[in-house]
Amino acid sequence: FPCFHLFPQAHGILDGSLLQGDPGLSLERLDLEKKYPFIPALYLDYSGFEYLLDTSKYVDGVHQLVIEAVDGNAKHNYWVQRAVVFDNVN
Repeated sequence: FPCFHLFPQAHGILDGSLLQGDPGLSLERLDLEKKYPFIPALYLDYSGFEYLLDTSKYVDGVHQLVIEAVDGNAKHNYWVQRAVVFDNVN
């Protein structure tokens, strides 16, 4: 389960290419304790993240977004991988 506060850095990858800027990690997610009561709060309370991306630089349609967390030993872990849809108003 994502435990971003244990990882010192992360990167955003869109359609296989590294994005500019890094995601904000360790955002508070107190709502997850009710959804996953069997997981210790240590792993849930600050497991949120955000990534601000200017989608106008990309074509409309479905893209693959990956948030790659990197631990202190430089081991890479792909925590989040999702299809996202860009629908920019021109």
